[in-house]
Formats: sequence, C-alpha cells, structure tokens
Amino acid sequence: MLVAVEPGVGSAATVRHAAELARRRGGRLTLLFIVHQPSWLVHCWPSLLLLPLPVLVDLSLDEATEACARAVAAVPAEVPVATVARRGNWRRLVAADLERGEFTQLVLPPGWARGRRAGRAIGAWRQRGVEICTAPDAQGEGGESTSAW
Repeated sequence: MLVAVEPGVGSAATVRHAAELARRRGGRLTLLFIVHQPSWLVHCWPSLLLLPLPVLVDLSLDEATEACARAVAAVPAEVPVATVARRGNWRRLVAADLERGEFTQLVLPPGWARGRRAGRAIGAWRQRGVEICTAPDAQGEGGESTSAW
C-alpha cells in the first residue's frame, strides 16, 4: 500500500488511517514523503534569497526526516513499513510509483483528491485497478474510498 504523506497538517491522521487498513488486510506500508521545492519560500518571503539554496533545501529535507520518524513510530509493530522521501509534484511522484506496478492500493491525505488535475490523475489510476482511499482529517471527518476496503 502506497501512502502519500506531506509533512505537516494531516500527516499523522493519514498514517494512522493507512496503518489500520494495512493491519486489517495484513499488508505492508510504503510511506512516500513529499518534499516540496523551496521556490515557494522564496516567492512568499523574498528575504530568504539571502540564504544559500542548499539551506532552503535542507529545511524541507529535515522536516521530512522528522515527519518520517514520527510516522514510523505511530505504525503498529505488526505492520511492515518502509519510507521514502522525494522532492517534486505529488501527482508525478505517486504516478511514477504506481506505474512500476508494486502497489495496488493508494492512501491520500485529506483534501488531496480535490480539483480537476487530481481528479484526472485519480481517474487514470482507478482505471488501472488501483484502489484509492482518502484519509479522514485530524478530526476524523471525511475520508473516501473507491471500493469496500
């Protein structure tokens, strides 16, 4: 089961939800941590241009590393878990992993299935037989599934 995780809001709920699904199904988790490009930081806060680019990149990687450790600690011991952190657009990163054929299930964070572009990507993945579930938010609200998980 591939689990897209963005360090920050909603990541804990996403991992808990995916871990419960994997525990019930006897599956394993691969947590894909999405590390954003630092360009938005520079766009929003031009004073950050004073920092060298490697410092900006390291801030994102450090955040992902910490989120990885917290997420793995939250997964029950009986659920095998692997982690990977990649930088880029979440749809492209998830698509690349799904195209390798290793995963038949995908868990997305709350709100990631919204929008036209996300809808097109999710529709294409469903046509390939990938079961897709959106995790509930931190308050336990929401969460959708394309099949009876």
